[in-house]
Amino acid sequence: MFHLLYRFVKNKRLLFIEKKATASCRTPNLRRVLEWCAVLGGLWLALLCGAGCLVNRLAFHPEKLDASWRPVQGEEIFFEDNGTRLHGILLAAKEPRAVIVHCHGNAQSVKDWQWEGWRIRDALNVTVFIWDYPGFGKSEGRATPASVMSAGRAAVAAVARHTGLPQEEIIVMGRSIGAAVAVDAACHANAKALILESGFTSLRVMCQRVVRWLPWTWILSEPMDSEKRIAAFQGPVFVAHGQRDSIVPFAHGERLFQTAVEPKGFYRGNGDHNDEWPDRYYKALEKFLTGQGVLK
Repeated sequence: MFHLLYRFVKNKRLLFIEKKATASCRTPNLRRVLEWCAVLGGLWLALLCGAGCLVNRLAFHPEKLDASWRPVQGEEIFFEDNGTRLHGILLAAKEPRAVIVHCHGNAQSVKDWQWEGWRIRDALNVTVFIWDYPGFGKSEGRATPASVMSAGRAAVAAVARHTGLPQEEIIVMGRSIGAAVAVDAACHANAKALILESGFTSLRVMCQRVVRWLPWTWILSEPMDSEKRIAAFQGPVFVAHGQRDSIVPFAHGERLFQTAVEPKGFYRGNGDHNDEWPDRYYKALEKFLTGQGVLK
């Protein structure tokens, strides 16, 4: 009897030791898994943050101007957006038929874009306001998708104050990434008309063309979604895009035109993204704006 009791106690003791050993083996494995999850999560978060910074670097190529720089023509205007001092040039026309706020592309500054402003002014006989995004030219701050979009609304408001026109009487125009800024500003101001040159449907779609596997919906706090916003604009819309555009595919311009509501016009160009528009483009633009009663 004592022999049986001894064997029973011995077996129980061995079973307890075996369970304890198994638990002690499992605990380090679980800890190791959690540690790897934390490491991978940290790397993923760093990748997302790095991708956001990379977008800012690739999307914007600012040219800074010295405080002593002056335009060849035009009146310098300084205005603010959320405490950030911004800079632009008002190129006035004699007896202007309208006022246009122009949102330029992602590089250079008003030093170079003023030439484009002159051409628009002379071709349409309109007053044109060319301005710089945060971090460009004489403008302070840093260019990000969100800061640039906000600055676009501030630019329209500043021109309205300076000219005495209501925002609803101002035309908003944008080229390339500036087209996204223009769509947002025009919707916010209920502008008189909207002109888009070589614009993309959204920044998210453009980023996906470069790296498809990153979750750009999470990375981009401001997706610059012109396709979504343009559907809400109720004024005349004129879209121009080059069929040979190697940076923003021609299909983007077609899509923006299809999404916009009537009245709308479309100009099919033959050039690349940064090519100058021919004279016939400005004639087509003037004909459309005049026909819609936008130009006096």
